[in-house]
Amino acid sequence: MTKGLTSPEVDNEAIDGGLSLPAVLKPSGVRHLLASTAIDHAQLLALTFQGLDADSAVRPIVWRVLLGLLGPSPAAWTRDLQQKRSGYDALQRQFPFEGLRRRHELPKDDETLLHDIEKDVARTHVHMPFFSLSGVASEWMTRILFLFAKSHAEIGYCQGMHEIVAPLLYVFGTDSLPDWSSHAEADAFAAFETLMQLLAPLHLASKTDPKKTGVQVQMARLHMLLRQHDAALWLQLNSLAVLPEYYSFRWYITLLSHEFAMDATLRLWDALLADSKRFAFLHYVSCALIISHRDALLHRNADFGVCLTILQSKPKISIEALLQKAHALREVDRDADIKTRTRHHPPPPPPRSASTT
Repeated sequence: MTKGLTSPEVDNEAIDGGLSLPAVLKPSGVRHLLASTAIDHAQLLALTFQGLDADSAVRPIVWRVLLGLLGPSPAAWTRDLQQKRSGYDALQRQFPFEGLRRRHELPKDDETLLHDIEKDVARTHVHMPFFSLSGVASEWMTRILFLFAKSHAEIGYCQGMHEIVAPLLYVFGTDSLPDWSSHAEADAFAAFETLMQLLAPLHLASKTDPKKTGVQVQMARLHMLLRQHDAALWLQLNSLAVLPEYYSFRWYITLLSHEFAMDATLRLWDALLADSKRFAFLHYVSCALIISHRDALLHRNADFGVCLTILQSKPKISIEALLQKAHALREVDRDADIKTRTRHHPPPPPPRSASTT
């Protein structure tokens, strides 16, 4: 069951967890924002987009804010979290699957659902002690995914959801504040619920093109983005019929969490969660990822199979280099958009000065 909070507010000392503030965050960094009476959301997005690795102790709080678990007023955080955690407690009472399973009373459909979930959980970050099958994290993940599927029957459980839960559980479960980490499961469920509300349209018919799913529309956008930024590479892949649906489907439904080690995923998600046009930046990251393989993809011996293997393999580019490239691509488009709007809507001429007599 979820425990009540003992810390009514979060101040600099609590956020520090005994750590000294890095100079880069003084005096107007993330911790300063979190300690204010009302968080400047735009500034928090901007700082988080740059990455929280320099002070990763604040990541659990920042992600809770960005995913709606915590409101803009730190004074209300106790109430905010109690509501979310109470809701998760209620779900566990509504779907007590563990007791039913022990008594062999679990319905067949639920048994099948649990089997599918446990199969995915068992292969999640197997080299990380945090996700050891003998540890509590695997139980948390199984319970979160089962309860989500039962409480959101219109979505259910889809393969790849475990890749979304894992970073959330890791960030909240390794929080340096014990009173926060002890509620990692409930908080990860609430955060996962928010993310799935944002990602669910990927699995549904697109509003702009009902004949396609949302993820098919996003992959088509990636295809055009690559053509815009690297025509030669686009032409090579297109001529070989190496289309985004063969390699980028997983990128979109897992927010690239399957492609990178956990530390790189956390840095990537700092940027994705802080994207004001939630996940639009993912297009540029994906495009940059393709371009990072440019030399190999354009090699004279690169055929369909070779290119597909390259694009489905683990990236060799560092996460910082990838994000810098993605940011540069987006800035090119922003500059082009500004020039286009200026050309179509030129600024008015300056007012004439008054005539002198």
